[in-house]
Amino acid sequence: MTKSDGDEGATDATGDAGAPAKPSSKDGVVEGEHDVPATRPSRSLMEPPLRPSAMQLLADPEDFPDDGPFAAVLRRIDHYAGQVEQLALFGLLIVIVAIGVIQALATKLFDHSFLWSFGTVRAGTFAIAMTGAAFASHQARHLSMDLVSRKVGPRFRLGLRVGLGLFTIFATSLLLYSGIHLTSRLWGEEGVHTIPPHLIALMIPVGCILIMFHTTLHLLIDLDYLRRGKLPPEKAMTGH
Repeated sequence: MTKSDGDEGATDATGDAGAPAKPSSKDGVVEGEHDVPATRPSRSLMEPPLRPSAMQLLADPEDFPDDGPFAAVLRRIDHYAGQVEQLALFGLLIVIVAIGVIQALATKLFDHSFLWSFGTVRAGTFAIAMTGAAFASHQARHLSMDLVSRKVGPRFRLGLRVGLGLFTIFATSLLLYSGIHLTSRLWGEEGVHTIPPHLIALMIPVGCILIMFHTTLHLLIDLDYLRRGKLPPEKAMTGH
């Protein structure tokens, strides 16, 4: 029997005349129920799970899981004192910026200058410096020896922190003595001042007391960990 043209078209590529014909594709579009490979997962599925941001990782919690009762109380006191100092810093900064803007606008627009603004900005800047030093002590960022700490074990790092804390208290006590002496000398100074000089100088002993306060709390917390044979939490090391 002679094959028709339709029968020849039904023959597959292997020459089997009895195999069913596969639909052809046009313009790159697959027709029929052909085996299509599974699509690759999108990049969002390949990404690792989300982690807390760096600000959350470096946040200052009120307590830590390994804190004992004594260390937990001290850390909570340190935490609340740091919050008050942070609010004071923001308040002082807002006041200084506002006074600076008012002074600039009055000078440029009305050709008038407020004499009290200079003394206020000077005193506020000094107050920010001392309060910021106390807050830095709360954050334990006054002294850092990360390049040395990377080469030693955790217990040696703990001992190093205790030594740095003692040195900080000693150095701050010297500055405290100088601040008290300067305040006493300026106490009876005559003259017209927006803010009396002895009040500005008084920020030195106040800042020193706050620095020693935070450093002493951190020192007692570390000693409590040493007594219990545990290692306190450490901040992430930097390259500085």
